[in-house]
Amino acid sequence: MKVRFTFIFCTFVGLLLFLQVAKISFAFSPPPAKGKFLHVVYVWLKPDLTAQEIRAFESGMQALKKIKTVKSLHIGKPAGTQREVVDNSYSYVIVIYFNNAQGHDAYQTDPIHQQFVEKHRAKWTRVQVYDALLE
Repeated sequence: MKVRFTFIFCTFVGLLLFLQVAKISFAFSPPPAKGKFLHVVYVWLKPDLTAQEIRAFESGMQALKKIKTVKSLHIGKPAGTQREVVDNSYSYVIVIYFNNAQGHDAYQTDPIHQQFVEKHRAKWTRVQVYDALLE
């Protein structure tokens, strides 16, 4: 019985090692995203920014509309809604719609987006992103 268990165990470990070396994985990978894609970005700006720095940040957000895959882009500020479940601590929200996940992926690598992040990242203390597929 002990020999049979050892044989089965060694065979199993050997198979796992083979799969690892052969780069075969049984990990779950979701299917490619389908449907409209919603990209929501909350930004917390540093409190000591000048009015000019804030205007430059706002202009930078507006420039993101020029990216070809952006179908619509909306910029907002907290509404000040007073309910326990509402977070009004952010400075700006950017809501961007894409036709699909591939459009979002192209947006992330677009030079306009890359320049925006590089130019303005020192202005924020926090960024929180929520992405969703829309039915």
